[in-house]
Amino acid sequence: MPLHALLPTLPSVHLTFFTYLDKQLDKIDKFYLEREKEAQARSKALEIQLRELKDHRKIFYVSALFYAFAFQFGKSNLILYST
Repeated sequence: MPLHALLPTLPSVHLTFFTYLDKQLDKIDKFYLEREKEAQARSKALEIQLRELKDHRKIFYVSALFYAFAFQFGKSNLILYST
């Protein structure tokens, strides 16, 4: 028998108890939905930070290679290769 059909047949004390339980379950559901939204926002922010770090790392390695190349071949030869 479904719960909605069973509730009207229960004594008022049981009905009050189940109503209270339902309200508490709604509070719990609302709480975890808020936490889920916060987690999704945090995840999005972390994804953006990770993308920025990857871009920064690429720039860093390219510049490190550039300076290593300049150090190895000297600045005068570097000007010839860069034009």
